[in-house]
Amino acid sequence: MPTFYSAGRMNEKSKNTPAHVHQECCEILYYIQGQGKLVVGDKKYVFREGDIIYIPLGLIHSEISKSGFSNIFCTMNYDDRVGMDVLVFHDNYNKEFKQIMDQVITHHLTQGVRCREIISALLSVLAEYMITWKSQDFKNQYVDMCERVIVANTGNNDFSLNAVYEAVPLSKIYFVRLFKNQTGFTPKGYLFEKRMFTANELLTNWSFKLKIKDIASMCGYKNQYHFSVAFVSKFGFSPEQWRDRYVNDPRDN
Repeated sequence: MPTFYSAGRMNEKSKNTPAHVHQECCEILYYIQGQGKLVVGDKKYVFREGDIIYIPLGLIHSEISKSGFSNIFCTMNYDDRVGMDVLVFHDNYNKEFKQIMDQVITHHLTQGVRCREIISALLSVLAEYMITWKSQDFKNQYVDMCERVIVANTGNNDFSLNAVYEAVPLSKIYFVRLFKNQTGFTPKGYLFEKRMFTANELLTNWSFKLKIKDIASMCGYKNQYHFSVAFVSKFGFSPEQWRDRYVNDPRDN
């Protein structure tokens, strides 16, 4: 578990931070407002809102901005899985990284029961995000947004992808091609796969004991017929046959 040192918010816009160094801990900076440059040694990193910069221990760094900036920060002991390089990321559409950093700061300030243990667990999650992001190519921000909107609306039978297309400042043809290149599916295909995944989960878990029509509704279909047709096209069996084939009533054992 990572060892926590400090965390806080810089809410007022600052135009510079004097050069300083953390000899015993690394630092995570999350920029919540403004833009500028972070100088680490002889290298400069441009930052803007939503950027995350990881600074390993022992590196002198400073910040400068013409218009001013605000950030939140967290210092912890070195995690060798993250590495000893400066890392620059951008938070995802749901700002999940920021949500976790906000929790770290809140627990640090309130000093509640077992706050150190909770903070340590949260820091481990932050480290896992950075390790994952470091090991893969970043998805386009609009692809990421579309994925998350689709997942959030898997069970919404009024959901239309047109709303997503209108929110993306790219042509529909280009975006669909980009989405498929990065996910393997078109947005429509991705929505279908998520709905079928949910259907499989609900059908093969006996403890739910849901009616097919209720599963259809939970998977975003307005009626059982259209759900069954879609399910057969994916799995080759009707929902009823799938349940009979793969689920055993535990009371029969």
